[in-house]
Amino acid sequence: MLIRYHVIYYATALLCFVIADIVHPLFYLFFILYCYFLYRRLSIIHFMIAILLCLALWIQPHEIQPLSSSLQGVVVKTAENNCYLKTNAGTVKLYHDLSNIEYGDLLEVEIEPLELYENTNDNAFCEKDYLYGQKIFHKAYVKKLISQQKQPTFYRWLEQRFSSQQDVQDYQRLFILGERSLTIGEDYQLLTELSLVHMFALSGMHIHILYALIKNVLALFLPRQLAKVLTFMMIGFYIFSIPMLVSLYRAFFILLLYELLKKWFHKLDIFAFLIIFSLFYNPYIIYNISFVFSYFIYFIVLLTQRLRFSSFWIYLSSLPIILTLNAQIPFISFFVSDILNVFIEIFYSLCVLSIFFPVLEIVLKYTVILFQNMLSFMTVMNAFLIFSKPTLACLILFYFFYFICFSCSLSVTDVSVCCQGFSSSGSVGSQW
Repeated sequence: MLIRYHVIYYATALLCFVIADIVHPLFYLFFILYCYFLYRRLSIIHFMIAILLCLALWIQPHEIQPLSSSLQGVVVKTAENNCYLKTNAGTVKLYHDLSNIEYGDLLEVEIEPLELYENTNDNAFCEKDYLYGQKIFHKAYVKKLISQQKQPTFYRWLEQRFSSQQDVQDYQRLFILGERSLTIGEDYQLLTELSLVHMFALSGMHIHILYALIKNVLALFLPRQLAKVLTFMMIGFYIFSIPMLVSLYRAFFILLLYELLKKWFHKLDIFAFLIIFSLFYNPYIIYNISFVFSYFIYFIVLLTQRLRFSSFWIYLSSLPIILTLNAQIPFISFFVSDILNVFIEIFYSLCVLSIFFPVLEIVLKYTVILFQNMLSFMTVMNAFLIFSKPTLACLILFYFFYFICFSCSLSVTDVSVCCQGFSSSGSVGSQW
């Protein structure tokens, strides 16, 4: 077949082409070798489909529209001294001295364009890559606020339902809106050092928990199929009403599309379709760490979901990404991940339910205290292996040997089970 079981080949070819086109021309060598592999391993038809996809992306117009002196748009993300304004010219990062800019506000402003900072140091933060990864090609400074219009939004309604207790509100905001308050900074830093922050940043795990929670509640009063449809509608409304998070979109669309298309495609096909769509939407998304981490780890989960020692293979695959972000490997994260999964499921569910049942804030308050004590204990018990950040060559070599070792470790039975896992309708590891 040209589609079923083969979409991942086309997605990989497109990804190689984008990396070669954007990161460095040397990667065209990998692209050519991979296309040769497609030709030899599959057929000339599969090879041509992959080439046509790459050509379609290459001829797609990517001109960046210049900014005018004034902008109109809606605020789609806020921070302490800046916001992201969605306009006809695309999304713009605006720096300002205003104190009352909120998500969902309609703004008209006079601006002064600013240059995106592009660092030449490989190990330093590159603002241009970071913003391009979010499809933001401009930044500016607000010279004058012409008009500001508040409008009721679901986001604002959620904020109004948060607890008045700061500790509880911090985690409600983190789990429900995906935003980090200034007062939660210390806890967040410890989670980052322990390489556990992905469990608390809104991701596929939380979407799976929310999906199960809503569906099971609705199924008590409605037919199961209707409950499932309403659950998808409610989650879709929710994720499109808060600031965009790549991992949430990935998890939601895999859930939805697999439910609609599972008679014709398996999860690996759906996953590959999303990669292709994401690259056509914004080729620079390869600079988005959420895209890299979320999509790559989910791919490893798909590969290992029915194999023995799957947790080890998933953890091992994440080490280069952890080193790239932190330049150190915490020992404790591997041992506490499974325990924390259960705890976070309860923690997250309490945060969601407390929006509708404020009486649960008391339980949530003690859950926050318990978690902060657990965090302190893990910090004391932890030990680190300190490394420098890996170079691109090290990353390529690591994953080359990783997949060789992974392939060699598979027994005949494991291969059979793995293939069955791709075509089965069983759920993929919800922790990702």
